[in-house]
Amino acid sequence: MNTALVHPTPTKAPHFDRLLQVAKAQPIVVKDCDKSVLMQIFQTMTVIAADAEHDDYRDFWFCLDRGTIKDFGSYREYKKNGEVDNREQFEETWLYHYPDAQHWYHFATNQYNGEYYFSIESELTFHLAKEIPQYYGDIDNSELLTLLNELVNYYCDWIVKDNAGYNRFLNEKLSYNRRYGKILRKDYWKINPDEKKMIAKGLTKKGITVLAKIVAQSADDCPLPGISEMTAGKFFAFCRLGYDANGYFKKRPDISNVDAYRAFSDGRDDGLKEINPDSIEEFTEWFTRGEWRFGHPWEVCRGGNSTHISLFVSRENSEWKLRLAGSASSRVNETVKFAIALYNNHIPFKLSQSVEIYKMVTGADYIGIVPKEVFPRYCHSLFPKEDGIIDFMRLDWEDTDKIVEATEWYPVEIKANNKE
Repeated sequence: MNTALVHPTPTKAPHFDRLLQVAKAQPIVVKDCDKSVLMQIFQTMTVIAADAEHDDYRDFWFCLDRGTIKDFGSYREYKKNGEVDNREQFEETWLYHYPDAQHWYHFATNQYNGEYYFSIESELTFHLAKEIPQYYGDIDNSELLTLLNELVNYYCDWIVKDNAGYNRFLNEKLSYNRRYGKILRKDYWKINPDEKKMIAKGLTKKGITVLAKIVAQSADDCPLPGISEMTAGKFFAFCRLGYDANGYFKKRPDISNVDAYRAFSDGRDDGLKEINPDSIEEFTEWFTRGEWRFGHPWEVCRGGNSTHISLFVSRENSEWKLRLAGSASSRVNETVKFAIALYNNHIPFKLSQSVEIYKMVTGADYIGIVPKEVFPRYCHSLFPKEDGIIDFMRLDWEDTDKIVEATEWYPVEIKANNKE
């Protein structure tokens, strides 16, 4: 198998995508002839080894030529529809959708409870369902299924006969915006200095030294004294230390602690602001009642699901414990300043993900690069645990070549099914 070649179809990627759009609009298959072709495809795919965690999940990559701009569409139609104003914009639109000469696709099959699923680009394309909705009509997918059957036969034959050659082809040719990689943050900072300013701004060597001590005291095996008495007022005062460390109230230095909390917290405090700020009993009763578990009283610097900062309160053996959390790269600078303020004021607390945060602000950690179809949040399970990656990004439109060169790319491997 010549790894310089791909399936020699005259079909270009834009036309293939138009066929896909029709199929994905109504994925449940109605016609018996289409079902027959899909079952042939599913059977052919069994020569590929199944996913380790999903017995019937199999996948592979293929690519098609993007063709010329004429394959993409008609300039007159795009202009008539108001999508572009001139030929320059038309070409920019074409290259935005098809930046590379070879356009890549990920194809996967799966089976569960007697139903069969066929996905392209992580979107359900065909579904052999037990029941067909009444409103479903006949869709002409004959051209797409014929081409897909040819592609599956071609690539599965390659994978079986020359598994190493196919994987070598993938790792040499697969577009980097479809792959996983990791880039050392210090190297990324050289390419994008603004990222360093966002994360490390205002953090002095002295502050980093204090952060190292915070990392040490935050270790699971490090005993840390608790706080004997807790009130709402104390909690608001702890928050105020962090707010002032970040300069939130430079123009309003006389604002009260509770009003400062009100201004920056999530707002869903479940009555914390209403209890007597100096009463140990009222705070204990409020905490013990536990209604706060359905709210967000500890979200002291509001943000999105992964971009807020929290100061959690818990109770262990009649002592109160504090835990600060906020590791998003867009907020970690504030988290670190918050942590240093607590430490310098002798407030006992632990910092969640302290090792990862220390590495992040010193540029010693890795940023995980995810494919374009993956949203860069909550991607921890997609990377080796030992790499300790907690921050993710897609390839930037700017400086892509520099980022690609500085990135360590994880190998891509599709295994043949060697079972007899």
